Amino acid sequence: MRATTATALSKNLAAEIEKVKANGEPLAVVSEDGETEVYIVSRQMFAAEDETEYLLSSPENAKRLNEAIAQYNAGKVIKVDWPE
Repeated sequence: MRATTATALSKNLAAEIEKVKANGEPLAVVSEDGETEVYIVSRQMFAAEDETEYLLSSPENAKRLNEAIAQYNAGKVIKVDWPE
């Protein structure tokens, strides 16, 4: 993950935002002591994280999703070719 300081970011804000949008990689903004303070993420990444949080907020739904992931990782899946 790329990182920058607030001072450097302020000099290249538009370019840095375009880079995040283009490659989808978050940009960490670090303080002078090297601690990450904030992240700049693309709209798509934010939406994906928000949706994941929503789906996992229900314990029952989280359990079902984790079971499905385990089945997938164990190769217990059936591939279906959907007509277009």
